[in-house]
Amino acid sequence: MIESHILHHPNGQVYLGRVSGFGTPYQVMMRRYYHHNKWRAFGFGKPTLDKYAFGVSGRYAIRGREQQFIQVLVAYEKCDFRGIKCAFNDVNDAAFDLDSKQYKELNHILYLKFGISLDNQNKKVIKKIKTILKRGRIENVDEYRLVSERVERICAPDFNSGFSYDGIPSRHLFD
Repeated sequence: MIESHILHHPNGQVYLGRVSGFGTPYQVMMRRYYHHNKWRAFGFGKPTLDKYAFGVSGRYAIRGREQQFIQVLVAYEKCDFRGIKCAFNDVNDAAFDLDSKQYKELNHILYLKFGISLDNQNKKVIKKIKTILKRGRIENVDEYRLVSERVERICAPDFNSGFSYDGIPSRHLFD
């Protein structure tokens, strides 16, 4: 089992940690906290469990989550709008792999905290791609990323849905 946890400092600093071990996610997290004197000595409070997973794929998922979290924090601290936008795009792209309950939960959180939703963002992406298709050419790196990510999503095998056109899963076709 591997998990990620968040420590908060009274001055506003945030630390995201990860640890693996045996037991419940909470037991593993607290064992790490009590044996990791550095963060307590620096004045960080008790950890909050973020996410947990099992197995090798879980390890990669938690490491990826940690990297995204760091990317967002660094962008936020530097007031780097482009970095925050990149992090949002990464989350938005990863959201397609969530089950419907997780997708709705993430959508709700994004709307409450930032006033944006994945559904609205997806509609904007589709509109931009249609503009690129109508124009007949890609003009910059951002347009290339939009088109290539959509093509990858369309071409990815999806064995859980029906197929509608030449093996392209129907849920991935443009609206």
